Amino acid sequence: TVEEEEHCDELAETECEASDHCEWHVDHCEDAHGDGDCDDTDHFDTDGLILESHGAEVYSQFQGLIEGSVEVHMNEAEDFSLHFLDGSGNEIEVEDADCYPLSFNVTDSSIISVEMEEGHDDHDHGEDHDDEHGALSFEITGLAVGSTTFTISIMHQGHADYTSMPILVTVEEEEHCDELAETECEASDHCEWHADEGACEEAGDDHDHEHCDELAETECEASDHCEWHA
Repeated sequence: TVEEEEHCDELAETECEASDHCEWHVDHCEDAHGDGDCDDTDHFDTDGLILESHGAEVYSQFQGLIEGSVEVHMNEAEDFSLHFLDGSGNEIEVEDADCYPLSFNVTDSSIISVEMEEGHDDHDHGEDHDDEHGALSFEITGLAVGSTTFTISIMHQGHADYTSMPILVTVEEEEHCDELAETECEASDHCEWHADEGACEEAGDDHDHEHCDELAETECEASDHCEWHA
């Protein structure tokens, strides 16, 4: 009798790993030879990584040495770009990024979530995320105040070519721009200081918004951030 053809994408992890012609990829099963573009790719060899936020290096691991820190605020998603290093500390140009998908393992998923940026190849969320490192951009969302760790693995043909050391993330209280002094405001990533008002505001606020003290009663009551005092 002729055996029914096996469809890898229908198999659970155990069945997939037991199959001769299927292989498990993080969370799904694929034909072991289904992605011909990846069959000839080499083992990914790296000695460390750098995390950048807003274009500045904030954290690194290199040959066992850890520098920097990762901090996010509760209820906010922070974007990070990821750069891998060779044995000389130089950045590795990741070719065939689709053959080396990233996998994140969070120790306490009640404190943070970590995931690849959705749609990073198609649009840029209003920021410069579609540069040459766009395929290695991810975001960390603070879910609760506290600290936990996560690891980054480079998957290749069903296994991890590299897994980072645990990366410590601290989640701080949600930041309220209007409560910050000038120095703290200017140091914040998402607040900006308005010298004409002597006040700190969300960076996304319209710089040309009305001045409440210049409004008549009707305009004042119609404004979202002004209130009328008789």
